[in-house]
Amino acid sequence: MIVRFGYWLVLLTVCCVTLANSEVYTDEVEFDNNTFVDNVPFQSDCDCGKFSRSCSYVEGKKKCICYDLYADKQGTCVSCYCKNANYYNRCEFDDSGSKKCNCLKGYAELNGDCQECNCGEHGNCILYAWGKTCRCENGYADNYGTCKECDCGEHGICSFSAEYKQCSCDSKFAENDFGKCEACDCGENARCTFNAGKKQCVCKHGFAENFLGKCKECDCKMDDSNCTIDGFAIKKCQCPKGFEQSKDNPVCIEKDECLSPEDNDCDPISTKCVNTRGSYDCVCKEGFQIIYNILGYYDIKKDGCKDIDECLDYSPCIHLHTRCVNTPGSYKCECTAGYSLEKDSYAEKYNYCSEGARPWKTASIVVQFV
Repeated sequence: MIVRFGYWLVLLTVCCVTLANSEVYTDEVEFDNNTFVDNVPFQSDCDCGKFSRSCSYVEGKKKCICYDLYADKQGTCVSCYCKNANYYNRCEFDDSGSKKCNCLKGYAELNGDCQECNCGEHGNCILYAWGKTCRCENGYADNYGTCKECDCGEHGICSFSAEYKQCSCDSKFAENDFGKCEACDCGENARCTFNAGKKQCVCKHGFAENFLGKCKECDCKMDDSNCTIDGFAIKKCQCPKGFEQSKDNPVCIEKDECLSPEDNDCDPISTKCVNTRGSYDCVCKEGFQIIYNILGYYDIKKDGCKDIDECLDYSPCIHLHTRCVNTPGSYKCECTAGYSLEKDSYAEKYNYCSEGARPWKTASIVVQFV
């Protein structure tokens, strides 16, 4: 104890003996003009319980030094043990009174004990009730419970999936052929990638890459069509089969294959072309019929149609003295021998014939030379 009288400074030492721990403490308290200036309690009031080695006040805060297997818990030495912990300071309590274990390398705290938990040399292992997690150093990532080298550069986050490295790159960056995130921008309407060292833009539907390497609006108004923009910023449509680009507007429109024989396989003699959406069909003309194969199938586009012989089973000619003659896709009625056409007949199918042939009249031709 320090006591000051006037200009004289008197140092008094107060010794106190703690019977429980057989320790001797010395406390110095300064008085100025007989006034107590330090709020530090007397050491004789310091008590950490019967499992403490010593008790003291440091800067006004109580400090307990406890026996092995005990730790300071809010000013009292209580039992504290962690299996597989560091020999020194293996177990302690935080300011809230919660137990903390300082575990050996390869172990982590769970349920008040140190249990095996290893993420390798480059990771910190943390245990939860459902399992462990690894907090890896920069340039490393968790690969099946071990921190392995994994670096995508400063513009990407590296991870493993089924032991394969993956880079999650920042916006406007993409993974190059060397596993690093490199600047790659195709605009808002695309995904930018690298292939064989070259930038590629995968544009959304309705957009196409222009000569500046950006995806701009380009829509042919039809699924399965391919819209492109050439070096002159001209839009072009590659349409699916059965469709073509309109001449007035670069969009895909239906193509009528029946307009030109070159665009269809229909036999012009026995079939006729019928346009359908995106394609066409061939149907038999009147007077022709489908050709079936031995299995009962048919293909008009390939085989065409065969002529129907209307004169085969019966004669469709309704008038006397006529006979049926088959023609491709139809028939005609001719006069039998000894009969001739009536002048009022208007169609070969409905010819009228009468007895006797029309005689040929003799004509004289006079040729005069001048």
